[in-house]
Amino acid sequence: MTLFPRRALTSVGVAPLTSMYFQGENDRHPTDDFRPEYHDSDGLMIHTGAGEWIWRPIRNPPRKLVSFFSDNNPRGFGLMQRDRSFESYQDLEAFYHRRPGYWVEPIGQWGEGRIELVEIPTANETHDNVVAYWTPKQPYEPGQEVAFGYRLVAVASTEDMHPGGKVVNTFQTPARASGSAEPSDPTLRRFLIDFAGGDLEFYYGDPQMVSIFWFWQVGIDNVRISNELPASTYCAAERTSQGCVALLSLSGTPSARAASAGERRSGPPACMICCAMESPTASSAAMPPEPLPFSMPCAI
Repeated sequence: MTLFPRRALTSVGVAPLTSMYFQGENDRHPTDDFRPEYHDSDGLMIHTGAGEWIWRPIRNPPRKLVSFFSDNNPRGFGLMQRDRSFESYQDLEAFYHRRPGYWVEPIGQWGEGRIELVEIPTANETHDNVVAYWTPKQPYEPGQEVAFGYRLVAVASTEDMHPGGKVVNTFQTPARASGSAEPSDPTLRRFLIDFAGGDLEFYYGDPQMVSIFWFWQVGIDNVRISNELPASTYCAAERTSQGCVALLSLSGTPSARAASAGERRSGPPACMICCAMESPTASSAAMPPEPLPFSMPCAI
């Protein structure tokens, strides 16, 4: 595709995707409906130019939200339906568990820019309220020849798209011992996160090779961690409010031969997973001085 702008284009959306998200397991709304979830997509997945994989869960927010993911020559992005279990939707009419995801594969070098995710509040499932697209860093000037291309691929499953695992459950509860009657600090929350899939099974026999990193941020968009954590961890997480980010890092990379021989070879983390979670009761004036306790059933 080739464009010749007649005037300066300071805001361009390349390869736009639309979808619908009304309610899901990470974003509950009071409804008089028998279905636990109904959405066409449950997350934005990105394969960056640096090779990292990012998963951003989609929400039906109380107000319009725009999130940015800066990149250079992205390898792909898409609005995906990762949950394929009928039990999650219980819908024999819309068949949400069969809705395809759509993946954009850039052709050539797209240069610097960002992937924008727009989430618009909606009161029902008939409206497409989610948009994702690529925006170049430099505006297109009048008369400039702009050539770009991409493939649009329908995807039934994301399981084989990358070797990493994923977060399958996130829970939160007051920051106190289970069953305790003592009052808890309303500014603190306890998060429990389950990781699964990818190469995690390879590490079940040696939990010492699995590390959990924790940090806290307030009011920052596009949090990026790069070479600041052990084991060459590299991860990114979109932020819209105060919250904490949990990161799972594996200190070795398994191969088919090494796995069969029960050996491990050194290298970058084999599985990098991050999840962003808002803490609705937290305040910037009372951030926790110590990491909150985490439960990692799949890593022990």
